[in-house]
Amino acid sequence: MGFDSSFKESPYFVHLNQKQSSKEAIPAYRNQRFNRQDLVQVISSLTEKMVNAVGLDEFQSLMDQLKL
Repeated sequence: MGFDSSFKESPYFVHLNQKQSSKEAIPAYRNQRFNRQDLVQVISSLTEKMVNAVGLDEFQSLMDQLKL
Protein backbone atom coordinates (compact mmCIF):
# COMPACT_ATOMS: atom_id res chain seq x y z
CA MET A 1 0.00 0.00 0.00
CA GLY A 2 1.58 3.29 -1.06
CA PHE A 3 1.01 6.82 0.15
CA ASP A 4 1.51 9.38 -2.59
CA SER A 5 -0.71 12.35 -1.91
CA SER A 6 -0.45 16.04 -2.69
CA PHE A 7 0.13 16.70 1.02
CA LYS A 8 2.65 13.93 1.73
CA GLU A 9 5.24 16.47 2.91
CA SER A 10 2.82 18.10 5.40
CA PRO A 11 2.41 15.48 8.16
CA TYR A 12 4.73 15.71 11.12
CA PHE A 13 4.79 14.14 14.54
CA VAL A 14 5.38 15.84 17.87
CA HIS A 15 7.09 14.12 20.77
CA LEU A 16 4.90 14.76 23.81
CA ASN A 17 7.55 13.73 26.34
CA GLN A 18 5.06 11.45 28.11
CA LYS A 19 7.13 8.33 28.72
CA GLN A 20 5.23 5.45 30.23
CA SER A 21 6.60 2.73 32.43
CA SER A 22 6.65 -0.52 30.45
CA LYS A 23 6.40 -2.41 33.72
CA GLU A 24 2.99 -0.80 34.32
CA ALA A 25 1.80 -0.34 30.73
CA ILE A 26 2.11 -3.96 29.61
CA PRO A 27 -0.09 -5.44 32.36
CA ALA A 28 -2.60 -2.60 31.87
CA TYR A 29 -2.75 -3.40 28.15
CA ARG A 30 -3.18 -7.11 28.83
CA ASN A 31 -6.06 -6.39 31.22
CA GLN A 32 -8.02 -4.46 28.60
CA ARG A 33 -11.04 -6.22 27.19
CA PHE A 34 -11.78 -5.62 23.52
CA ASN A 35 -12.64 -7.57 20.43
CA ARG A 36 -9.38 -7.80 18.49
CA GLN A 37 -11.12 -8.65 15.23
CA ASP A 38 -13.30 -5.54 15.49
CA LEU A 39 -10.25 -3.41 16.31
CA VAL A 40 -8.34 -4.77 13.31
CA GLN A 41 -11.31 -3.97 11.05
CA VAL A 42 -11.56 -0.40 12.39
CA ILE A 43 -7.84 0.26 11.98
CA SER A 44 -7.77 -1.33 8.52
CA SER A 45 -10.72 0.79 7.41
CA LEU A 46 -9.16 3.99 8.73
CA THR A 47 -5.83 3.12 7.08
CA GLU A 48 -7.53 2.60 3.72
CA LYS A 49 -9.36 5.92 4.08
CA MET A 50 -6.11 7.69 5.05
CA VAL A 51 -4.30 6.35 1.98
CA ASN A 52 -7.14 7.64 -0.20
CA ALA A 53 -7.63 10.96 1.62
CA VAL A 54 -8.14 13.82 -0.82
CA GLY A 55 -6.81 16.61 1.37
CA LEU A 56 -4.88 17.28 4.54
CA ASP A 57 -8.06 18.16 6.47
CA GLU A 58 -9.58 14.76 5.71
CA PHE A 59 -6.31 13.03 6.64
CA GLN A 60 -6.12 14.92 9.95
CA SER A 61 -9.72 14.03 10.76
CA LEU A 62 -8.94 10.35 10.21
CA MET A 63 -5.81 10.60 12.39
CA ASP A 64 -7.98 12.01 15.17
CA GLN A 65 -10.17 8.91 14.94
CA LEU A 66 -7.13 6.74 15.71
CA LYS A 67 -6.99 8.14 19.24
CA LEU A 68 -8.79 5.11 20.61
